[in-house]
Amino acid sequence: MSLIKCKECGKEISDTATCCVHCGCPIIKETICPECKKTIPNQETVCPNCGFQLEGKSEVQPKNKTFNKRTLIPILLVAVIILIIVLVIVFTNGDKLVCNYENSSSVGTLKYEVTYNFKNNDIKSINGYQYAKANDDRITSSLWSSTNNPTLQNNNLEGVTYKATLSEAGEIKINYSLDVEKAPSLFNSVVGLAGVSGVTISMNKNAIKEIYENNNFICK
Repeated sequence: MSLIKCKECGKEISDTATCCVHCGCPIIKETICPECKKTIPNQETVCPNCGFQLEGKSEVQPKNKTFNKRTLIPILLVAVIILIIVLVIVFTNGDKLVCNYENSSSVGTLKYEVTYNFKNNDIKSINGYQYAKANDDRITSSLWSSTNNPTLQNNNLEGVTYKATLSEAGEIKINYSLDVEKAPSLFNSVVGLAGVSGVTISMNKNAIKEIYENNNFICK
């Protein structure tokens, strides 16, 4: 048995006493945490300073360092969902080029829209639209005679569609499409309907975009 000093009155008492025999102050026995080296009450099983497990010394669980697998699962699920959304956006929009042009003057209004669809960087199909509204009926008549081509209007060619209409207001509208894989020989003729030249069937998306933008088209 050894003697210790009471923290309340400072007198010596036995180290086995539960309270001071002089002043009655309860004796709280203390120990040193082997992890953080701080003094803690002897009855503690977990260090209140660092979270060290005092019982079963092989298990150390510091505060704020607990790893919970349950919290990791929702985080992984959210990350996977975000990745899927990004991939869908890339593969649905990234393989398409849409170019638009509009010009209004004293002669009238002219609009073009053309969409290139790509597959593995190759042109898969083309969809286009034209709109023309002349301020002079003679110009409208001339335009209509060139666009209302019976051969084009009633073609039975596989992979090609062409439809031109003239409204009572003098608006000429043309809708067309080309499946490049089915009718590659008609590529140049169909591309010419979009009002630009220089586009070839072997070009990639960026090269085609550059040509259209050089002709004042807005592409996305």
